Amino acid sequence: MRNYATKAADCTSAAIIRGCCQRLAIRCWCADYNLKLRRKACPEPVEGDAKDAEEQQKRRGISQRDVAIANPILDLRMYPYCPERSGSNSVSVVVDDRETGSGVLRALRDLENVTVAVQRLPLGDYLVDGRILFERKTLLDLTESIKDGRLFTQACRLALSPKKTVILLEGTAADLASSHMSREAIQGALITLSVILGIPLLRSLGPEESARLMLYTARQIQTAVSGAILRKGARPKGKRALQLRILQGLPGIGPSRAERLLAQFGTVENVMQAQADDLSALQGIGPMTARRIRWAVTEPRSAYGVQP
Repeated sequence: MRNYATKAADCTSAAIIRGCCQRLAIRCWCADYNLKLRRKACPEPVEGDAKDAEEQQKRRGISQRDVAIANPILDLRMYPYCPERSGSNSVSVVVDDRETGSGVLRALRDLENVTVAVQRLPLGDYLVDGRILFERKTLLDLTESIKDGRLFTQACRLALSPKKTVILLEGTAADLASSHMSREAIQGALITLSVILGIPLLRSLGPEESARLMLYTARQIQTAVSGAILRKGARPKGKRALQLRILQGLPGIGPSRAERLLAQFGTVENVMQAQADDLSALQGIGPMTARRIRWAVTEPRSAYGVQP
């Protein structure tokens, strides 16, 4: 990949967040003219040993915290607490101690299988399962942070984190009545966050829904990293619907064939134990499909150390 060295001042996409780019000594580069900003942590090289490097960074106004945020490897040390999950469905949440009065902490503690710890986080408000970083903002706080520029500074830091980052916007449209900020200004900020910086945005109505969104996000990521196969449609309710769903997971079996299999053999267990000749005798299931079903549901006994 080509190593662009475009200065932040010359980067069209970074014009809004130029101050943050220069302060963190990050070189921005644009892949094209569609304002698809990508960010690459690239602190200026320093000469000499580590002590000299730190002195040079101080002279340039770059703190050690900024360097840690800009460097994904160093950033891993910013989260010393990552409790092990006690079960496959448990979720751990580290709450920043400045968020204890939001109501989200209480809502998280009320959820089942959620382990909550409170400590100071150098970045974000909630660290979920040690890999998802949530920055929570009420809609009124969003407008205030747009006015003072704090939003884009925080967004730059979130974009540089090696963890998956999410901005959670909490509240209703009525909360914006006292902000006196135009809809266009808010939309422009949201475009910068989501399209340019690539940070996902989630909406909630209040603290309880915010807590549930964090839990849902963690559960879906747990499912994704576990390699589980996602299936379309709602989960079936009732035994028969569940049986048909299981049968439709077999090779070449759709809804109508699953109905015929269940009607013919009575149970899913009988279908799995049926021989190829019995399967192929059913209307709509030929020898090829029958062999594929047997291939899917059987394994050689020798593969498990079992003597025939």
